Amino acid sequence: MSWRASDFNARASFAKSLFESGGIEAVQGSGDNLMKRFKESGAKLACLCSSDKVYAREATQAAEALIQAGASRVYLAGKPGTDRAALEKAGIRTFLHQGCDTLQILNAVYDEI
Repeated sequence: MSWRASDFNARASFAKSLFESGGIEAVQGSGDNLMKRFKESGAKLACLCSSDKVYAREATQAAEALIQAGASRVYLAGKPGTDRAALEKAGIRTFLHQGCDTLQILNAVYDEI
């Protein structure tokens, strides 16, 4: 698959800002090397950041792979829409979007780490 910056820039910036507002460093990885970068980062948490079109194609597989790679929690930047059940079944538990409860999310992140 090929990705374009327009597929993920806005949501990646949003997620990075959300986590870093709570003092949590966000390490970025991308497509082809996602699992490798995740393992090398030493992170426990992962956040998928892309477009709804890419999520429809790849989010469930990416979430499952991240969990197998050791992610204790997988977030998705964006609203789940009609795919919520499939996304949650794949292991995504938290959705980051404008209007979400940032304080509650950051408190849960701290409990997780």
